Amino acid sequence: MKITERKLKRLIGKVINEMIESSDVSNFMKKAIACRDMSADMLFNMCAQLCAKNHLNRIHCLKLCACVLNKDMKGCCSCLKEICKCGDCAEICYRCCGC
Repeated sequence: MKITERKLKRLIGKVINEMIESSDVSNFMKKAIACRDMSADMLFNMCAQLCAKNHLNRIHCLKLCACVLNKDMKGCCSCLKEICKCGDCAEICYRCCGC
């Protein structure tokens, strides 16, 4: 079976993208676990700091709190991925949970 160079490049690109996404999920899963293990006061304090730094993250912080309460780790990862797009917010997360 022959494969064209173009198809091979696409396949390699897809594999690389999947590896990157998998790495992101692993990284954000560590953060999600840290959020889950925080006290409610600590989580709300972190979210207050995030919202003060970047008001666009308000909805993601609200969703994060809901996901933590519902033990929805995949949802937490999605929220954290959005929150951490802001470098200042990523720094706040790091200070609050150490990851």
